[in-house]
Amino acid sequence: DAATKPEPSIEWFASGYAQRCLDGDNEEAEDQEEGGANTTSVLPNPPLIPQEELLLVQFYSGKIPDLIGPAAVLSRLRRDVKVTATAVALFRRFYLSNSAMTFDPKAM
Repeated sequence: DAATKPEPSIEWFASGYAQRCLDGDNEEAEDQEEGGANTTSVLPNPPLIPQEELLLVQFYSGKIPDLIGPAAVLSRLRRDVKVTATAVALFRRFYLSNSAMTFDPKAM
C-alpha cells in the first residue's frame, strides 16, 4: 500500500547516537503561511524512541568488558571479572532513571 509510512531506519554516527530517518522527513515543506514562514520545522536530531535508547545502552554496556575486563587492550586497565560486572550493572542502572539523550553513553 503506497499510503503507509516506511519503517524507520537507524543510521549510526561517530558520536554513537542514532538518528531516525524516514524518507521525506528532511525535505522542507512547500506550504508556507502568509508571512512566508515555514509551517513545519525539522529537528536536526529528532529525539530517540525508547527502543533506540535501549540499543545504545546495550551497545555501550557490551563495550565495558573490552575496556576494563580481563582482556582489556591496556594492561593498566585490566580488572577482575567482578569489577567489570559491577561496572556494567551500575551503567545499566544509571540509564534506568536517566535518558541517553541527556547523558551521552559514549562519554560515560
